[in-house]
Amino acid sequence: MTIKQTGSRTVAPKPRHQPQPQPQPGLLRRGVPSSAIVWLASICGFMTVMDTSIVNVALPAMRVALRLSSADQQWVVDAYLLTLGGFMLLGSRAGDIYGRRRILAIGIVVFVLGSLTGGLAQNAMMLLIARAVQGLGGAILSPVGMALIIASIPDGPARGKALTIYQSASQIAVIIGVVLGGLLVQLISWRWVMFINVPVGIGLFIAVLLLLSPDPRRRSGERLDIAGAVTVTIAVAALIEGFATAQRHSWGSPSTIAFLIGGALLVAVFIVIETRVAQPLVRLNIFRLPGIAPGFLILALNGTVLTASTLFVSLILQSDLGNGALISGVALTPFVLSSVIAGFASMQLMHRFQARHLIAVGLAIAAIGYGWLGMLGAHPSYAANILGPLIVTGIGLGFAVIATTRAATAAVTPQDAGLASGLFSLARQLGAAIGIAALVTLAATQTSSYFAAHATRGAATAALRGDAVALLACGGLCLLSALIALLLPKPSPKPRPVSAQ
Repeated sequence: MTIKQTGSRTVAPKPRHQPQPQPQPGLLRRGVPSSAIVWLASICGFMTVMDTSIVNVALPAMRVALRLSSADQQWVVDAYLLTLGGFMLLGSRAGDIYGRRRILAIGIVVFVLGSLTGGLAQNAMMLLIARAVQGLGGAILSPVGMALIIASIPDGPARGKALTIYQSASQIAVIIGVVLGGLLVQLISWRWVMFINVPVGIGLFIAVLLLLSPDPRRRSGERLDIAGAVTVTIAVAALIEGFATAQRHSWGSPSTIAFLIGGALLVAVFIVIETRVAQPLVRLNIFRLPGIAPGFLILALNGTVLTASTLFVSLILQSDLGNGALISGVALTPFVLSSVIAGFASMQLMHRFQARHLIAVGLAIAAIGYGWLGMLGAHPSYAANILGPLIVTGIGLGFAVIATTRAATAAVTPQDAGLASGLFSLARQLGAAIGIAALVTLAATQTSSYFAAHATRGAATAALRGDAVALLACGGLCLLSALIALLLPKPSPKPRPVSAQ
């Protein structure tokens, strides 16, 4: 390159075009475009998220066909969530050690086998086992898919676009699951909410084998922390079940207390193990990387807000406005679309504004939307009282979630991509479990108090009041997240030109 001398300053000529960041060498087969990684990861995330909402819609039909009890119905949901959350760190770390192509292919096979078994289920036990197996597969698909993006695309606009597509696919999956589940149950059979994963999974498995290069040989001496993996898996499962039990019964029930205390003790044991083993499952010093700790907290709170608010708005749409599950899912579409559009817009704005400021502003906008939703009157209508707040909230969360993921992963190396993605996936999962339990309890308490003071207004009005208070609490959590966002690191300053002396 020819260096030009201008006065006392030496400058290099600007290149005619900026080279596009390429994936990690050897990750893709020769001739395969780098966008293949983004779409593979997005489909993995899409399948994992959709499987929650699509099965929820089919629960009434499953209950009739397989004669499920109320406890069985709850376990159809919990069996998936427990193994999904419990095995995420194990699945993500296994990808780091044994190769992401190999582990991802295994995860797809497990997920497809669970889906096929669920579709063929003849009784409650067979269905519950299938759901647990699906969750185990999802615990590999979600974090390993995200790890492909972090490991292969350097921090910058290209990673921002990739993460935006990945997160958007997961958000759209919620609505697609509700709508598709309703259509499959009505037109064919509830079994097809399970079978639908089989052809998609087979196609994804073939794509992984054809597009990704074989994994490099594992470094000698590198092994999985079995003691840590078993401990943290049981700990996370116990905590999630504890919060789910609190939702079904109460915070003071013996089973709730036992699960929560047991989970907390196992977390403490896990931390001790990780400080003593040579190759820990989670290197605790990863939280010292800029953005990891605040990013974990923000994503956990976002998981709380997103999951809980979707539940309460769905309850309002169905219980107060008289819509079915399918119509309610369609009614939530503006929220998802505004969030996706805002996510792509945030990718452009990150060139001009610091990520932490963009996140804080986005969360403040979301708080305004939740505050608006919390002012519902006794007889709300969708057009006048729900549509506008949904769009505002979607815009705010769309700005925040994408920017948070990018800012939190900026300092992560390819070697730690699986660990980081596992931690962030776990944050959203724990946040969702805690948020549902805590905010459902808050809504129930407010409903009881309001009904006791205003019994003449009816139980429906009291329930609506409880849901509105829970949505106001979601706004408060958004403001808390906005404050935490200010703890994210500032971007590194651009190097200044060096003057010739």
